[in-house]
Amino acid sequence: MRQYIAPLLAHGVALQEYALNTGAYPPAARIARPVWGGRRLSELAWAIASTRDADATLLQREMISSFKSLEGFTKRPRIFDVDDAVHLQRGGLFARKIAAACDRVIAGNAYLADYYSQWNSDVVVMPTGVDSDAYIPAERTESSANIIIGWIGTSANFVYLRQIEMALAQFLDAVPGAHLRIISNTSPDFLHINPTRWTFIPWTEEREISDIQSMDIGIMPLTDSDWARGKCSFKMLQYMACGLPVIVSPVGMNADVLRQGEIGVGAMTESDWIDGLTMLAHFPAQRKLLGENGRALIEQRYAVKTLVPQFVRHLQG
Repeated sequence: MRQYIAPLLAHGVALQEYALNTGAYPPAARIARPVWGGRRLSELAWAIASTRDADATLLQREMISSFKSLEGFTKRPRIFDVDDAVHLQRGGLFARKIAAACDRVIAGNAYLADYYSQWNSDVVVMPTGVDSDAYIPAERTESSANIIIGWIGTSANFVYLRQIEMALAQFLDAVPGAHLRIISNTSPDFLHINPTRWTFIPWTEEREISDIQSMDIGIMPLTDSDWARGKCSFKMLQYMACGLPVIVSPVGMNADVLRQGEIGVGAMTESDWIDGLTMLAHFPAQRKLLGENGRALIEQRYAVKTLVPQFVRHLQG
């Protein structure tokens, strides 16, 4: 959301962020949760009181993970921004209550919009945007000698990497010049990939873009599940903005983006992943073409500067 602050201001909308010291997710240790909850609620109360002069309140997900808490005390009109399948937690009760207490829901994809239409009569779709002035292609010389296969994400999504671990291992064994790079908050524990063939890089905000630019191919595996269909393809869009060809599971919005141009490969089975990675590794000209097409699609449909007029309408209408 921060990437919209400056563009929105240029359109006459001042977006004031209330970033709290306590995160929305409770600590892992149960004994620490009561203290955390008290601090979180007191900070939320202060933030809510500070919004009284605002013209509208934009809520990003729930204030406390998987619970409805003080959302109903915020200044109306309220807009609920949803870019994940949070309604699958706790039977959807809290998501239903928050959506019903808001005047509009902005959904990141059609799947989410359809779901939240059960609880709110004013649901609009706006895809996740990427700052195309910051995420840009780097100068590179395409070759088939040294190939970096990259993945970026939180450790909570390692489950998707593990489902293609055998495919990655077989590909890396067959293509000596290829290397896997993982950018995350912690290192995964691969069991089948040769440890000399992959590298873990701790994620930092300052280095995120340059780390993506250093890749040759971006991957985004998913399971075919309701949770995955709620995702808004952000890492896929980040890769594309940096001019990378993508290999992704064609699930939910990933499939929608793939259908919009020749930008990469959809892979569901283990052989799909091996074949797609092998093809792109051996054909640098094809990587270049797909990367250029992906970048063009970002500028056309998913760039922040392209989406901001639509966002203004959703906030003001």
